[in-house]
Amino acid sequence: MEKIALRGYLTSKPVNEYETVSVFIPYKSRLIIMDCIVVDELPEYTKKFNVKRNLKTLYKTKICLADKDFDLPVDKQAPIDMLVGVNNVYNILHPGFRKAGKLILLPTIFGYFVTGSCNAPPMQETHVTVLKLATNEELIEATHKFDSDIRNDLDILWNLDKVGIDCNELKEHDRKVLEDFESTILYSEMEKQYVVALPWKSNKPRLPSNFGMALGRVKQQCAKFQKDEAYLNHYQKILKDQEDRGFIERVDKNNSVENCHFLAHHSVQKDSATTPIRIVFDCSWRQGKNGLSLNDCLWTGPHITTDLLKVLLQFRTNNYACISDIEKAFLMVQLREEDRNYTRFLWLQDPTDPNSELIIYRFRVALFGATCSPFLLNATIKSHLAAVRKDSSCTEMVDMMKRGLYLDNLQFTSNSEDELINLFFGANKIFAQAHLYLKEWTSNSDLLNTVADAYRIK
Repeated sequence: MEKIALRGYLTSKPVNEYETVSVFIPYKSRLIIMDCIVVDELPEYTKKFNVKRNLKTLYKTKICLADKDFDLPVDKQAPIDMLVGVNNVYNILHPGFRKAGKLILLPTIFGYFVTGSCNAPPMQETHVTVLKLATNEELIEATHKFDSDIRNDLDILWNLDKVGIDCNELKEHDRKVLEDFESTILYSEMEKQYVVALPWKSNKPRLPSNFGMALGRVKQQCAKFQKDEAYLNHYQKILKDQEDRGFIERVDKNNSVENCHFLAHHSVQKDSATTPIRIVFDCSWRQGKNGLSLNDCLWTGPHITTDLLKVLLQFRTNNYACISDIEKAFLMVQLREEDRNYTRFLWLQDPTDPNSELIIYRFRVALFGATCSPFLLNATIKSHLAAVRKDSSCTEMVDMMKRGLYLDNLQFTSNSEDELINLFFGANKIFAQAHLYLKEWTSNSDLLNTVADAYRIK
């Protein structure tokens, strides 16, 4: 007896015990051995379509089938005794193949395997043969008409392509994440920004500090900069800009906290004259194989983006169109105070000196690299639009924005240039209430580009 796990597509993973036997097939001067699993049931017969027409094709080429019962009615056929798996097929194949019309004949020690097109006449009904491992107890081959059941199965299959852009059904933990978000999001009147909580997994694990590893990593990073002073200056400039704009903040080294976590960071080169590098924060960085990273402890969050197909179809409906995106959108969503210490990172006062004074930063906003950041941004924007929509004068405008919004990108379309301009600036005004601004646009309207260049809303 041997334990074997059998799993079909999109099924659970049952484990059962099956007898195994070895089948010995003598062939010429050698012995072919097949290791087989003994199961309770096999398909009773093989369904054949248009047999006589295809047999005529074979007979014309003077090919005789090894199975003399092949063209007999189902009730007179011999039962199927064994299914040969793909791992054994190549042990019984001979090299080469033959063609008979549209059929392809593969030579084996038993005779020919027949494959290829059936050359069937037009049929009034479409049949689909489905071979499916339903459970660990039964192997079923079923022939179905193309009815509603098959359509439902195909819908499920085709909908797999929409993973990530369709969110009609939420899993239980995703629904809980969304509910927690809605109950914790706050609007800061002072800073005109939304404040959100990180979506921690249940019974939030205790994250290691990672201070020692982070210190070694930053010194190693600075050592590399010694060879390229311009590169180092750009790195410094980015951190200084983020601090000045309130995206990161310094932490008092004497203000120790019990629970905190440090992130590694490095630079990625960009093909840009003004911004040759981007700083990337590694939220999946962990201490050792069994260590935990920040991303390990956070839910990714449900996919609540607008259906991309609907956005694209709407974009093609009118004569004039405009595309824009929100400037530094992720960095405009603030993190609540108690979550910020899990986004700490280190830098040196003088990066050219490894023994220089240490600076501890932490993020005040949602950061690139965190698995939940796309969800936090998307949910924040949707929450803001829902709040604005309560004003009856903005209802129609918000509905148009929702239809054209995909993550931090907004598309508008109209048959009037003037209306397109009003839509663009109306959207910017609504976003500005949450400290979000449409920064770039591409339009087929020269008038919009002229006006937008002259009157950026900031």
